[in-house]
Amino acid sequence: MDAIGHEEVTDVYFPEGEPMRALLYPGPRPVGNDPRLAALAAGLDKAGRERPSHGHFTIQLQVPAADGSGNEAWLFRAQRASTVSGNILVFRRLAGAPPPLDGLLPKPVVAVLTHASLCKGGLLVVCGGPGQGKTTTLAATVAARLQAFGGVCIAAEDPPEIPLEGRHGEGLCLQMAVTQEYPLDQAIHTAMRMFPVGVPTLILVGEVRSRKAADEALTAALNGTLVCMTLHASSQVEALHRLVALSGGGDHALNSLAASLRAVFHQRLADKTARIRPLVIPEQGGETIRGNIRNGKFELLASDIQFQERTLAQGKPIPV
Repeated sequence: MDAIGHEEVTDVYFPEGEPMRALLYPGPRPVGNDPRLAALAAGLDKAGRERPSHGHFTIQLQVPAADGSGNEAWLFRAQRASTVSGNILVFRRLAGAPPPLDGLLPKPVVAVLTHASLCKGGLLVVCGGPGQGKTTTLAATVAARLQAFGGVCIAAEDPPEIPLEGRHGEGLCLQMAVTQEYPLDQAIHTAMRMFPVGVPTLILVGEVRSRKAADEALTAALNGTLVCMTLHASSQVEALHRLVALSGGGDHALNSLAASLRAVFHQRLADKTARIRPLVIPEQGGETIRGNIRNGKFELLASDIQFQERTLAQGKPIPV
């Protein structure tokens, strides 16, 4: 059977048990008379029916490789949901491995994400809308940092989206699946007890939605672990507002965020290229930014954001 191009299918929707009614994206377009797409939909339906639970899960499917070398594994994030017409299965194809940061992001942003000072810990946030590559950016960051500095990363996601588990140079990544029975706050708390002494430590988490998880993430960041987090927000400032609200608001939340935050990047995709808007808090000279966060005066961050955006547009390094 001929291969399916990587850009040919990103998402698949169909009623459970009826793969020939699938709609594929980019599109929407039907399976039609294409035997490759029919086989793909049938394989997804079979794999989905073997996972009877509702909610998120991941599956791996073998499809013909584009280079004709046999089969290759495609990873899908899956969701079963109940509609008025019955159960529907929704699949999003995930990256097979984190891409290299070089070429994925502008060089000044790569320099921030891979800076040695982040080995001391802190909070690193990539925010944006759905489907804007936030998880890909952070997965690539984790892989690059493990290669460069070694250490251990614990990834806790619902579900794990990009394969990271295993060795990365002298570094090691372990991935844990977050569930209702094993929530994110518990996963972060467990991760902090798993780290060895004397090496850089990282935690990669998906979207934080509860106060307990936000508190655990900020505590880990304050205790010397680099916590890499995605967040749905339309700007860097909105991301800060959301983090404070998730942490319960008040002085304690503001103080914790001001003390732990190292950078927040807003990301959107345009023509498959990541467009980044930065807010980086440098170790030297970042007191004013931290003070404005501590006092809840986020509107005063506008000039810092504009300056860093101009710096990035000129291809100049952003102080870290």
